[in-house]
Amino acid sequence: MTDVTQFNGAAAHTDAATVTAANTQNVSLNLGTTANSTVTGGKVVSVTKTDTATGTLGVTGSALTQVTIKDGAGDVTVNNTTAAGANNAGASLTSVTLNSVDADATVGGAALTTLNLSGATSATRTTTVTNGTAGHALTINATGAGIDSASLTSAFLDGGAVVSDSVATSLVINSATTKNSLNVSGMTSATKITITGDAALTLIAAPAATVKNIDGSAATGALTLGSLNAAVVTLSGGSGKDTATLAATAKATVAMGAGDDTLTLGAVLAAGSSVNLGAGMMIGP
Repeated sequence: MTDVTQFNGAAAHTDAATVTAANTQNVSLNLGTTANSTVTGGKVVSVTKTDTATGTLGVTGSALTQVTIKDGAGDVTVNNTTAAGANNAGASLTSVTLNSVDADATVGGAALTTLNLSGATSATRTTTVTNGTAGHALTINATGAGIDSASLTSAFLDGGAVVSDSVATSLVINSATTKNSLNVSGMTSATKITITGDAALTLIAAPAATVKNIDGSAATGALTLGSLNAAVVTLSGGSGKDTATLAATAKATVAMGAGDDTLTLGAVLAAGSSVNLGAGMMIGP
Protein backbone atom coordinates (compact mmCIF):
# COMPACT_ATOMS: atom_id res chain seq x y z
CA MET A 1 0.00 0.00 0.00
CA THR A 2 2.79 2.36 -0.87
CA ASP A 3 0.40 4.66 -2.74
CA VAL A 4 -1.72 5.40 0.37
CA THR A 5 -1.17 8.96 1.60
CA GLN A 6 -3.94 9.19 4.21
CA PHE A 7 -4.97 6.75 6.93
CA ASN A 8 -8.22 7.18 8.87
CA GLY A 9 -8.95 4.86 11.79
CA ALA A 10 -10.81 4.40 15.06
CA ALA A 11 -10.48 2.37 18.26
CA ALA A 12 -13.03 1.99 21.04
CA HIS A 13 -13.76 0.23 24.34
CA THR A 14 -10.63 -1.45 25.72
CA ASP A 15 -8.88 -2.03 22.39
CA ALA A 16 -5.46 -0.43 22.03
CA ALA A 17 -4.73 1.39 18.80
CA THR A 18 -1.31 0.61 17.37
CA VAL A 19 -0.80 2.42 14.08
CA THR A 20 2.33 2.20 11.96
CA ALA A 21 2.46 4.53 8.96
CA ALA A 22 4.94 5.39 6.25
CA ASN A 23 6.73 8.68 6.57
CA THR A 24 4.77 10.05 3.62
CA GLN A 25 1.34 9.21 5.07
CA ASN A 26 -0.98 11.48 7.02
CA VAL A 27 -2.80 9.85 9.94
CA SER A 28 -6.24 10.72 11.35
CA LEU A 29 -7.35 8.65 14.33
CA ASN A 30 -10.39 8.68 16.63
CA LEU A 31 -9.87 7.07 20.02
CA GLY A 32 -12.51 6.01 22.53
CA THR A 33 -10.41 3.40 24.26
CA THR A 34 -9.15 3.13 27.82
CA ALA A 35 -6.03 1.34 26.60
CA ASN A 36 -2.68 2.92 25.82
CA SER A 37 -2.23 3.72 22.12
CA THR A 38 0.65 4.54 19.79
CA VAL A 39 1.19 6.05 16.37
CA THR A 40 4.56 5.32 14.79
CA GLY A 41 5.51 7.16 11.62
CA GLY A 42 3.35 9.49 9.64
CA LYS A 43 3.69 13.08 8.53
CA VAL A 44 0.67 15.14 9.61
CA VAL A 45 -0.93 13.30 12.54
CA SER A 46 -4.29 14.17 14.07
CA VAL A 47 -5.81 12.26 17.00
CA THR A 48 -9.19 12.99 18.59
CA LYS A 49 -9.96 11.30 21.89
CA THR A 50 -13.37 10.92 23.52
CA ASP A 51 -14.04 11.53 27.21
CA THR A 52 -13.63 7.79 27.82
CA ALA A 53 -10.20 7.70 26.16
CA THR A 54 -8.12 7.63 29.33
CA GLY A 55 -5.14 5.66 28.03
CA THR A 56 -1.81 7.27 27.24
CA LEU A 57 -0.98 8.28 23.69
CA GLY A 58 2.44 8.21 22.08
CA VAL A 59 3.19 9.67 18.65
CA THR A 60 6.68 8.97 17.34
CA GLY A 61 8.22 9.53 13.93
CA SER A 62 11.18 10.91 12.02
CA ALA A 63 9.07 12.70 9.38
CA LEU A 64 6.40 14.28 11.58
CA THR A 65 5.63 17.85 10.56
CA GLN A 66 2.46 18.70 12.50
CA VAL A 67 0.73 16.85 15.33
CA THR A 68 -2.72 17.68 16.70
CA ILE A 69 -4.25 16.05 19.76
CA LYS A 70 -7.81 16.89 20.73
CA ASP A 71 -9.75 16.07 23.92
CA GLY A 72 -9.43 13.08 26.24
CA ALA A 73 -7.29 12.21 29.23
CA GLY A 74 -4.14 10.12 29.54
CA ASP A 75 -0.67 11.59 29.19
CA VAL A 76 0.56 12.49 25.71
CA THR A 77 4.05 12.09 24.24
CA VAL A 78 5.07 13.48 20.86
CA ASN A 79 8.59 12.50 19.82
CA ASN A 80 10.15 13.67 16.55
CA THR A 81 13.13 11.37 16.19
CA THR A 82 16.00 11.43 13.73
CA ALA A 83 16.14 8.77 11.03
CA ALA A 84 18.63 6.98 13.26
CA GLY A 85 16.18 7.03 16.16
CA ALA A 86 17.58 9.78 18.38
CA ASN A 87 14.73 10.99 20.57
CA ASN A 88 13.39 14.55 20.29
CA ALA A 89 16.12 15.44 17.81
CA GLY A 90 14.31 15.25 14.48
CA ALA A 91 14.23 18.37 12.32
CA SER A 92 10.81 18.02 10.65
CA LEU A 93 8.26 18.75 13.41
CA THR A 94 7.51 22.45 13.69
CA SER A 95 4.21 22.63 15.56
CA VAL A 96 2.10 20.72 18.07
CA THR A 97 -1.53 21.51 18.85
CA LEU A 98 -3.11 20.44 22.14
CA ASN A 99 -6.84 21.20 22.18
CA SER A 100 -8.65 20.50 25.48
CA VAL A 101 -6.21 17.71 26.34
CA ASP A 102 -6.89 16.99 30.01
CA ALA A 103 -3.47 15.52 30.72
CA ASP A 104 0.22 16.34 30.86
CA ALA A 105 2.15 16.32 27.61
CA THR A 106 5.78 15.98 26.58
CA VAL A 107 6.52 17.17 23.06
CA GLY A 108 9.90 17.22 21.41
CA GLY A 109 11.91 17.89 18.28
CA ALA A 110 14.87 19.99 17.20
CA ALA A 111 12.67 22.22 15.02
CA LEU A 112 9.65 22.45 17.32
CA THR A 113 9.01 26.16 17.81
CA THR A 114 5.20 26.47 17.93
CA LEU A 115 2.82 25.19 20.60
CA ASN A 116 -0.90 25.79 20.06
CA LEU A 117 -2.63 25.40 23.42
CA SER A 118 -6.37 25.72 23.90
CA GLY A 119 -9.34 24.53 25.91
CA ALA A 120 -10.33 24.14 29.55
CA THR A 121 -9.07 21.27 31.73
CA SER A 122 -10.11 19.77 35.07
CA ALA A 123 -6.78 20.55 36.74
CA THR A 124 -3.48 22.26 36.04
CA ARG A 125 -1.73 20.44 33.22
CA THR A 126 1.93 20.70 32.22
CA THR A 127 3.32 20.72 28.71
CA THR A 128 7.07 20.13 28.52
CA VAL A 129 8.79 21.13 25.29
CA THR A 130 12.06 19.33 24.55
CA ASN A 131 14.07 21.11 21.88
CA GLY A 132 17.82 20.99 22.29
CA THR A 133 18.54 23.54 19.56
CA ALA A 134 20.50 26.31 21.24
CA GLY A 135 19.03 29.80 20.98
CA HIS A 136 15.68 28.74 19.60
CA ALA A 137 12.49 30.72 20.14
CA LEU A 138 9.17 29.26 21.25
CA THR A 139 5.76 30.65 20.33
CA ILE A 140 2.71 29.73 22.40
CA ASN A 141 -0.61 30.43 20.67
CA ALA A 142 -3.04 30.29 23.58
CA THR A 143 -6.84 30.31 23.41
CA GLY A 144 -8.75 29.58 26.58
CA ALA A 145 -5.80 27.81 28.23
CA GLY A 146 -5.61 27.47 32.01
CA ILE A 147 -9.39 27.61 32.50
CA ASP A 148 -11.21 25.30 34.92
CA SER A 149 -13.57 23.06 32.94
CA ALA A 150 -15.84 22.71 36.00
CA SER A 151 -16.34 26.45 36.37
CA LEU A 152 -19.58 27.98 35.17
CA THR A 153 -17.84 31.35 34.93
CA SER A 154 -14.70 30.17 33.12
CA ALA A 155 -12.56 30.81 36.18
CA PHE A 156 -8.83 30.23 35.99
CA LEU A 157 -7.24 27.14 37.49
CA ASP A 158 -5.08 28.01 40.50
CA GLY A 159 -2.00 26.82 38.64
CA GLY A 160 -3.07 27.90 35.16
CA ALA A 161 -1.61 25.96 32.24
CA VAL A 162 2.09 25.21 32.69
CA VAL A 163 4.53 25.33 29.77
CA SER A 164 8.25 24.71 30.14
CA ASP A 165 11.17 24.76 27.72
CA SER A 166 14.56 24.90 29.39
CA VAL A 167 16.54 25.78 26.25
CA ALA A 168 14.49 28.47 24.45
CA THR A 169 16.05 31.91 24.83
CA SER A 170 12.96 33.85 23.81
CA LEU A 171 9.23 33.31 24.19
CA VAL A 172 6.27 34.76 22.30
CA ILE A 173 2.83 34.39 23.85
CA ASN A 174 -0.07 35.12 21.53
CA SER A 175 -3.15 35.34 23.75
CA ALA A 176 -6.06 35.24 21.33
CA THR A 177 -9.86 35.17 21.31
CA THR A 178 -10.41 33.83 24.86
CA LYS A 179 -8.61 34.74 28.09
CA ASN A 180 -5.62 32.66 29.17
CA SER A 181 -3.76 31.81 32.35
CA LEU A 182 -0.20 30.54 31.96
CA ASN A 183 2.76 29.58 34.10
CA VAL A 184 5.96 29.94 32.07
CA SER A 185 8.41 29.95 34.98
CA GLY A 186 9.97 26.81 33.48
CA MET A 187 11.40 28.83 30.59
CA THR A 188 14.70 28.93 32.42
CA SER A 189 16.90 30.16 29.55
CA ALA A 190 14.59 32.83 28.20
CA THR A 191 15.77 36.43 28.40
CA LYS A 192 12.78 38.05 26.67
CA ILE A 193 9.03 37.45 26.63
CA THR A 194 6.92 39.09 23.94
CA ILE A 195 3.14 39.16 24.41
CA THR A 196 0.64 39.76 21.60
CA GLY A 197 -3.05 39.16 21.01
CA ASP A 198 -6.51 40.49 21.82
CA ALA A 199 -7.36 38.29 24.81
CA ALA A 200 -6.53 38.88 28.47
CA LEU A 201 -3.48 37.06 29.80
CA THR A 202 -2.59 36.27 33.40
CA LEU A 203 0.84 35.00 34.38
CA ILE A 204 0.31 32.73 37.37
CA ALA A 205 3.94 32.75 38.49
CA ALA A 206 6.88 35.07 37.97
CA PRO A 207 8.90 34.30 34.85
CA ALA A 208 12.35 32.77 35.39
CA ALA A 209 15.11 34.92 36.82
CA THR A 210 16.80 34.92 33.39
CA VAL A 211 14.06 37.13 31.90
CA LYS A 212 15.14 40.76 31.59
CA ASN A 213 12.63 42.12 29.08
CA ILE A 214 8.85 41.74 28.88
CA ASP A 215 7.33 43.40 25.84
CA GLY A 216 3.55 43.52 25.74
CA SER A 217 3.33 46.62 23.54
CA ALA A 218 1.48 44.75 20.76
CA ALA A 219 -1.13 43.23 23.10
CA THR A 220 -4.64 44.66 23.19
CA GLY A 221 -6.00 42.34 25.89
CA ALA A 222 -5.44 43.11 29.57
CA LEU A 223 -2.13 41.80 30.94
CA THR A 224 -1.93 40.68 34.57
CA LEU A 225 1.77 40.01 35.01
CA GLY A 226 1.96 39.64 38.78
CA SER A 227 5.16 40.06 40.75
CA LEU A 228 8.14 40.04 38.43
CA ASN A 229 11.64 38.96 39.34
CA ALA A 230 14.25 41.65 39.98
CA ALA A 231 15.98 40.78 36.70
CA VAL A 232 13.18 42.40 34.67
CA VAL A 233 14.48 45.88 33.91
CA THR A 234 12.57 46.55 30.68
CA LEU A 235 8.78 46.38 30.77
CA SER A 236 6.29 47.47 28.12
CA GLY A 237 2.53 47.23 28.43
CA GLY A 238 -0.10 47.22 25.70
CA SER A 239 -3.37 49.04 25.14
CA GLY A 240 -5.37 47.00 27.67
CA LYS A 241 -5.72 47.42 31.43
CA ASP A 242 -2.36 46.06 32.53
CA THR A 243 -0.99 45.39 36.01
CA ALA A 244 2.48 44.43 37.19
CA THR A 245 4.73 44.58 40.23
CA LEU A 246 8.30 45.58 39.40
CA ALA A 247 11.04 44.36 41.73
CA ALA A 248 14.04 45.75 39.85
CA THR A 249 16.67 47.57 41.86
CA ALA A 250 18.86 48.23 38.82
CA LYS A 251 18.15 50.99 36.30
CA ALA A 252 14.82 50.18 34.66
CA THR A 253 12.77 51.36 31.68
CA VAL A 254 8.99 51.06 31.92
CA ALA A 255 6.33 52.09 29.41
CA MET A 256 2.91 50.85 30.47
CA GLY A 257 1.18 51.96 27.27
CA ALA A 258 -2.43 53.02 26.85
CA GLY A 259 -5.15 51.84 29.21
CA ASP A 260 -5.85 52.31 32.90
CA ASP A 261 -2.73 50.52 34.11
CA THR A 262 -1.32 49.89 37.57
CA LEU A 263 2.39 49.55 38.24
CA THR A 264 3.43 48.57 41.78
CA LEU A 265 7.01 49.08 42.84
CA GLY A 266 8.37 46.29 44.99
CA ALA A 267 11.66 48.12 45.43
CA VAL A 268 13.08 51.62 45.10
CA LEU A 269 13.99 52.31 41.48
CA ALA A 270 17.61 53.07 40.69
CA ALA A 271 18.68 56.54 39.63
CA GLY A 272 18.21 57.11 35.91
CA SER A 273 15.19 54.83 35.61
CA SER A 274 12.41 55.86 33.22
CA VAL A 275 8.73 55.23 33.92
CA ASN A 276 5.89 56.18 31.58
CA LEU A 277 2.54 55.28 33.12
CA GLY A 278 0.34 56.64 30.36
CA ALA A 279 -3.11 56.99 31.93
CA GLY A 280 -2.26 54.64 34.78
CA MET A 281 -0.96 54.98 38.30
CA MET A 282 2.06 53.87 40.31
CA ILE A 283 2.09 52.43 43.80
CA GLY A 284 5.25 51.89 45.76
CA PRO A 285 8.02 53.09 47.99
